[in-house]
Amino acid sequence: MDLLKTQKDQFNKISKTYESEGNLRVSRAIFNISVEKYFPRLRGSRVLDVGNGGLKPSTILGEEIAASLTSFVAVDKNEEMLHRTKKDDYVKIVADGANLPFEDKSFDYVLLNGVLHHQGLESNEDQYLKFERFFKELARVCSKEIIVLEIFLPEHLEKLERIAVKVLGSMPTFVLAESTLDAFLLKMGLRKREVISKRLSDFVGPFYWYLVILEYSWFKLPAFLSPFKYVYFTIPVQPNLK
Repeated sequence: MDLLKTQKDQFNKISKTYESEGNLRVSRAIFNISVEKYFPRLRGSRVLDVGNGGLKPSTILGEEIAASLTSFVAVDKNEEMLHRTKKDDYVKIVADGANLPFEDKSFDYVLLNGVLHHQGLESNEDQYLKFERFFKELARVCSKEIIVLEIFLPEHLEKLERIAVKVLGSMPTFVLAESTLDAFLLKMGLRKREVISKRLSDFVGPFYWYLVILEYSWFKLPAFLSPFKYVYFTIPVQPNLK
């Protein structure tokens, strides 16, 4: 299986329905915590949004904070997702987060909204080295903090994913257990700060029927059955991460 091609096909497919009303409802509820707790510090800053997915600054940050920024640059490796809206007046660049076309410390803050699980995994690759390259590149272009929102699975479900990778050869979407990311970051000399954890039912109530996988519109479950945990946190950039 060609992982990059599979990821591209996956995002091309969901780009047409990414902002369905149901998905927008969940996204708005999830972003509200970031807007309240993390994004006020962005006022007057230079911001890079990695894995932007075609979302304009005001959608992510709110109108007031978005209007205050010195600069906002959106990066995504999938052109279809990045350019699915045509009239936005912010900079969009097609690039891989592990190979960014910017000078050192070009931005004050880097945003990662649900990006890590889209790194995918191939059976023959070292997942730690993949994440290390990614975070080193983010730290290179960032002067202050990386602000993250990510979904995590329980450890036993991550183990099942790893079995699936061995059988299938790769998975275009691979959701980590939080403990796995913590171990990766610790090995890099990084730690999560300002952590807030939520369940999907905290946002939309226990009986909201949510779309589990965006490209399979028929696969829905009530929110209280969701295995995912939504975790918000910051990663202060360490000067010794080289």
